Amino acid sequence: MKMAVLVGVGAVLAMVAWGSEPTTDVRVQVGDVKDSRTTGKYFANLEIELKLMGDDLDGAKGLRCTVTKAVDDTGRNLLREEQEKSSFSDISDNNSNQTQVTVKLRNPSRKAATVKELAGEIDVFRPGKDPASMVMVTNLAGRPKIVVSHPSLTAAQIQMTVLSKAQSDADLQAEAKAAEAKAKAGAENAGEDMGKALADGLGKAFAGMFGGGMMGGKNSVIMRIEDPQSKLVKVEFLDASGKAIRGNGMSWRSNVRCYDFSEPLPQGAQLRINVATPNSMVTVPLMLKDLALP
Repeated sequence: MKMAVLVGVGAVLAMVAWGSEPTTDVRVQVGDVKDSRTTGKYFANLEIELKLMGDDLDGAKGLRCTVTKAVDDTGRNLLREEQEKSSFSDISDNNSNQTQVTVKLRNPSRKAATVKELAGEIDVFRPGKDPASMVMVTNLAGRPKIVVSHPSLTAAQIQMTVLSKAQSDADLQAEAKAAEAKAKAGAENAGEDMGKALADGLGKAFAGMFGGGMMGGKNSVIMRIEDPQSKLVKVEFLDASGKAIRGNGMSWRSNVRCYDFSEPLPQGAQLRINVATPNSMVTVPLMLKDLALP
């Protein structure tokens, strides 16, 4: 049995919270609550919309919400097993003083009437407050491989390599061959019969792994990114004048992102990388209690 209800509870308000500044003006209000309760394993979830308003959202370009505690009034833990520090979402330039984010949780007990407590923090990224939060890479067009280096990235422990589609495929093929050769060498030392079977299996596995990693089309830009602290806010492709270059979307697999374009990047194309630095961030504590469930 499944029940899905959507209600508005805009009257519930979290009063002013303080972030990295003593008088941070960011107010949090609860919007829609969508509760899908089911006895099955799938499709059971609770979504709570949080609306943010205030002057300190002016100039903000990114937002993320990290929930550290969520329980209903029966004591059930509503945090998902995979709950971890989320990535940043964009803030629309059209609503400079307000935005929203949706918190996704496990479904409450059928007996629950309220979310007894929802706690965590909301990070607001304001690049205008710190020039070091914006890293520029110029002259992208025609460069097969760029290892991006910048003090802000180093401080955030971010490693980034930008590759053309052709270079990315060549690197993957070289890595696959090296891995296969290493596997075969190890298998041969394990004995002739076992070695052959192991070598064949590993060879196919590596071929499938890296073959499946051939992402994108001929005009795609591939990025390999290591971001252990989740401080990368967003990346944008710009033309020589600073105007955004529209793409055909982005896909990812593990630490690899693929940005697709219908045409090659124009001469003078740039990459703008936004990284969360201490001075660019406002952190708003989140503490809501007794949120009514539908």
